[in-house]
Amino acid sequence: MMPREAARATRAELPVLDVLWERGPITVRKIVDSICGHHTPALHTTVKSLQDRW
Repeated sequence: MMPREAARATRAELPVLDVLWERGPITVRKIVDSICGHHTPALHTTVKSLQDRW
């Protein structure tokens, strides 16, 4: 059996992961606010999609 390759975060995923590592489990809205300083439905959907990958 071959060893599993480590997953690599994309440039888009890194800010989301940074917020989660720093603050722990928080809502998507708070992640968006932390990264962008404001919240919109499009930003919410994007962050939610990125978060669902992990």
